[in-house]
Amino acid sequence: MKMSPLLFRRPACTLACVSLVLWFGAMRGSAAELTIGLKVTSKLTFPHTPMSVTIDFAEQIRRGSHGGILDANSIRVINRATGRMVPSARTEDFAYSDRGRIEWVIADPGHTAWSIRFRTTDTRTRLRPQGHVPAIGVGDLLRYNAGPRRPITAFFQAELHDLTGDGRPDLVGSWNYAYRDGDPWASPILYPSIDPAQPTQFGNLQRLRYFEPKSPESILDMDSAYSSVDCVDFNADGQLDLLYLNASTRKARILLGTSRRQPGGAPIFAGDLSLSAPRTFTCQAADLDGDGDLDLVFGRQWMKNVSPTGWPLKLDPPVSHGLQENCTFADLDHDGRLDVLQRTSSTEDLAGGRLVWRRRLGADGLKFADPVPVDGVTESDVTMASVSQVNGRTALVIQHNAFQHLAIYRQAKPRTKDDGRSPASPRFERVGRAESPDAVLSLSDQAWPSLCDWENDGDQDLLVGGGYGWPQIVINSGTDARPRYENPRRILADGKPIRLLRNPLLGPPLNGHNMGYPYPVLVDWDGDGRRDLFCPNETNRIFWFPNIADRGTAPRFGPRRQVLCDGFPDSPELKTLSATRAASRQSNNGAYPYEPKRPFMWRTGAAVADFNGDNLLDFVTCEGSVLRAALFVQYRDNRGNLKLKRHSVVKLKDGRELTGQVAKRQATWSESFRPVDWNRDGLVDLVYSTGGSHHGTLEGGSMYLLENVGTRTAPLFGPPKTMKCYGRSIRITNHGPHPWIGDYNGDGLPDVIACVEWSVYPFYSHAALMMNKPPTIRLTAAVSVERGNR
Repeated sequence: MKMSPLLFRRPACTLACVSLVLWFGAMRGSAAELTIGLKVTSKLTFPHTPMSVTIDFAEQIRRGSHGGILDANSIRVINRATGRMVPSARTEDFAYSDRGRIEWVIADPGHTAWSIRFRTTDTRTRLRPQGHVPAIGVGDLLRYNAGPRRPITAFFQAELHDLTGDGRPDLVGSWNYAYRDGDPWASPILYPSIDPAQPTQFGNLQRLRYFEPKSPESILDMDSAYSSVDCVDFNADGQLDLLYLNASTRKARILLGTSRRQPGGAPIFAGDLSLSAPRTFTCQAADLDGDGDLDLVFGRQWMKNVSPTGWPLKLDPPVSHGLQENCTFADLDHDGRLDVLQRTSSTEDLAGGRLVWRRRLGADGLKFADPVPVDGVTESDVTMASVSQVNGRTALVIQHNAFQHLAIYRQAKPRTKDDGRSPASPRFERVGRAESPDAVLSLSDQAWPSLCDWENDGDQDLLVGGGYGWPQIVINSGTDARPRYENPRRILADGKPIRLLRNPLLGPPLNGHNMGYPYPVLVDWDGDGRRDLFCPNETNRIFWFPNIADRGTAPRFGPRRQVLCDGFPDSPELKTLSATRAASRQSNNGAYPYEPKRPFMWRTGAAVADFNGDNLLDFVTCEGSVLRAALFVQYRDNRGNLKLKRHSVVKLKDGRELTGQVAKRQATWSESFRPVDWNRDGLVDLVYSTGGSHHGTLEGGSMYLLENVGTRTAPLFGPPKTMKCYGRSIRITNHGPHPWIGDYNGDGLPDVIACVEWSVYPFYSHAALMMNKPPTIRLTAAVSVERGNR
């Protein structure tokens, strides 16, 4: 019999059926369609002014005695000047309460009268994806906006559990580091299931939250840089609880499930046991010793639960379990004993390894058989695997493709003995990739952005780097006015994927920080009329890939070439010297040593533009001997060959050299420069961005505009201006934000596409960057739509 695509067997209902039920349900009883008037009371001076307006819908409903509950899916923004609905975004706020931000763009500064329309319902309606979420420009994140087939991800652990109580497995995990500007970092997260017929499709990310029993009305977020979470019923009350690890503080917390729920459907947890945890990034609750009680596993160590009743926990001190750190314990062969699921080591070609399992041997002690590949799992670049039970079936969530994708598997029937395999050996079949109609672009580790028209088709595509060395291109198959981003793909050179990693580039001695961090830009570096791929990276060498395609077509790249500077020859011996210095405990700057005989600094993005007016591309980056910006210019020698020379230290009008000190930066491990004509005077300005801004910077910022107050042939820069969103300094990441600067929304003015650790992309429009505060507004009370139209 043909297998159902569902992870579990229940009466099927299509998404259209669900939508009809919700629509007709919305029209029963005290349901009403209401409108709130909104008047912009301050003068608008920019086109494409982003609006982010917080409205307490529950209060509006209560004050008007309208009855019912907000259906957040129904919120629409109407331009009173045209009578038309405009694209708008409903923020994550509505997963937590009926008070939240509605965001849209005012394209015409003269349009100041608006209506916010919404419906009420008798009962709470489930939040649904919008299907298309417009880019606004207030730090909101870029989305694929390409329908249901785009990936979502989570970090360290990702499991399938029904937390929303609808009988379908939701995707539960943790984020890592920053997300949207202003959101808590590294929170436990939930992607709710949205369609019983499509178990790999999920809704928008929402955070899992909790309260302390002494203050039950105060709902709290978990905020860290590194965290992980496991779901299990600790106290046997039939509700899922959380084991939460704050890896930054090395503290763990058990949070108990309650009957209280957020509007988004997730339970609100109650804080319970707190404990110190070993230094690690993963956690799991499992009956490791087989005594029927849940023990706690933290990385390579475990804490035995010696409570006579199992709960409350009573834990022994942590001891080693003798296995690798990222393993998961689960009964894969159904013999009543926990086996081990782990991955093999990464290779030079892959970020991750193969998934293997080890059968538990004997009833006593933690002894396991040799690793065996997991039958049916095809991914060879696994970075994480978690196990869940979904209606009695074992399910795997496997992270792969450099942390970008989550593959979902379910356990299949064992193969027969005739296949030469043990019938008890676990076998899995792939259900699909975790995806969402509203998926946010998340493109692996520190994939610094650069927009360009890759295909020469008239719209901007997204070129990005990545910590694991692979530059990627994300094609925009839509338009600039309505982008539709395809799945990212790696870029080829000489027929092979480009990968820039420290150890292969420099050679031995090998460094533990074998990362890539390219800052790719598409520019005509050799002046032949075709745009090449220019790639500063983790090392203190810069490389480029010549475009050998026909002019006017999508690029095709030849073999890698190195950017060489007059007076700074390079050789295998000098590369070895750099690698040796970087690996030395006596290094003058850790993994990024200052080297007087190297022209360029490690891990620094370059501003590529014509800085001296000779129609040849130059660049600004930091020097190899000191963290100080210098201008390197191209010229032609007597034979007409392009050469590069160090021109000068970049200086400010007040005489200061351009270093991190002009931004009062206290510490960094990555910097970048971007060119832009910010004020449209024909001169090349600079945007300087620094990692490490959490250690202290000028006005608490991370990006600084330096306007060119010199000339087209002799640049000189004004003092740094902190880039702010409506007057608030932008500090959204510890490692970036290394932005792209250019016109994203089509108003002819430069905007900012920034980036955080796991490469989601906050967008800031020019208006929000230039205005000292948001537009002021006046709201009127909610009334029925019929009355509001009078």
